[in-house]
Amino acid sequence: MQTGIFILDYLFRDPLTAVFFLIAIIVAVTVHEFAHAFVASRQGDQTARYLGRVTLNPASHLDPAGSFLFLLAGIGWGRPVPVNPYNLKEGKLGDFYVSIAGIVTNLFTAFIFTLPIQILAAVGSDITPSALSENPGLLFARVMVEVNILLAAFNLLPIPPLDGSKAIGIFIPRRFEPAYQEFLRVGPVLLIGIFLLALTLKLNVLGFIIDPIKAVFSFITFLPTSLR
Repeated sequence: MQTGIFILDYLFRDPLTAVFFLIAIIVAVTVHEFAHAFVASRQGDQTARYLGRVTLNPASHLDPAGSFLFLLAGIGWGRPVPVNPYNLKEGKLGDFYVSIAGIVTNLFTAFIFTLPIQILAAVGSDITPSALSENPGLLFARVMVEVNILLAAFNLLPIPPLDGSKAIGIFIPRRFEPAYQEFLRVGPVLLIGIFLLALTLKLNVLGFIIDPIKAVFSFITFLPTSLR
């Protein structure tokens, strides 16, 4: 039975993997947003800390719209961390560090979960997807790697509220700053529109862009070739 809804289709086909995906999404989003808040705090802006965002409590980081899209399409985002760039010790460079912190943390998390798979590969064990699916622990590790790499790749896109849109701020000339700020304001509507258009027309627009990024991230996190 195909519903066109990501999590329901997984639930009907493979309930255990569906549960693992839900857990992995919560973990990936939580560490991603925590990293933004933590780095912002270290850079001198305590806005996120005052709002309770320097925490690993998922309830503080899950975004309704982003979570809904995760369940619907298998990709989404967390609640954006508020940052006052004027408080950052290193200005635009500090803002860049805050912006990429979530992506870097997701890649590090993916690398950690590739370790047991890498060990199996090193001793000559079968690490094909079908083989890993027979071991719940390794299946969970594979799902954690997949979700963290996907979230990192997705957030690299320069479309608000994704991190890539803020990371490019360091390259925006001062004279274009008002237009850039307006782009950040209306960007989320654009992103949701792209999602809805892709779902309506059944076009994998985002996948076409994200897949090459995922391939690079899979390589740098040492995910074995058989699982890329």
